[in-house]
Amino acid sequence: MVRKGIATLTEMIGGGAATQGARRRIAHGYYLAVGAAAAFVGLFNPVGIVIMLTSAIASSFGGLAGMISIGFAVPETGTPRGFVIGRLWGVIAAGLIVTGVFAAVLGPTLRW
Repeated sequence: MVRKGIATLTEMIGGGAATQGARRRIAHGYYLAVGAAAAFVGLFNPVGIVIMLTSAIASSFGGLAGMISIGFAVPETGTPRGFVIGRLWGVIAAGLIVTGVFAAVLGPTLRW
């Protein structure tokens, strides 16, 4: 998956040393955002903060550790491409709302 991520990111923004900063911002930003969302959802666990620290955060950050590699994998050859994704505040707000609902519904643990 890491190799596919590197190849996909290279398709998007190109290669070469000039893409190093953008690669890190994209990959590491994703890594931190997903880890923060996992920590937020873990706060709702009725067992408490210990389970969040030992399980939710560790598995989320550990499982996504390949994103760090993607941020540092800069192809030596290639030229940068212009690739712009604008900030859509509606999409960001929707993501925060969905994460909040997910945390409220599934964070406390469902019992059948």
